[in-house]
Amino acid sequence: MIQNTYESRDFYLCGYLLSIQQKLLSHTRENRITTFIFQDTDELQYAVKRYFDMAANVNPVIYGQSLRSLKSLIHSNHTNTDANTRTTTKGIIQ
Repeated sequence: MIQNTYESRDFYLCGYLLSIQQKLLSHTRENRITTFIFQDTDELQYAVKRYFDMAANVNPVIYGQSLRSLKSLIHSNHTNTDANTRTTTKGIIQ
């Protein structure tokens, strides 16, 4: 099954997407730059538009947790996230 994906290097956008429960599929790192890969849906595209239009609203505690989770991924020894073991629930990567 081919799955549409959305890739972003924007750390704060990705934190926002996690905080609104968008599905993080994996991440890659090349030359110290991390790219986060999400499942691409109409809801995600709408969220990205709202983010860049500065119209997005998010719980600040969940957003902060999402940023810390992304930092953990960036600084981990793993270069890819296993989609079967790491899923998002309320902005927390399990």
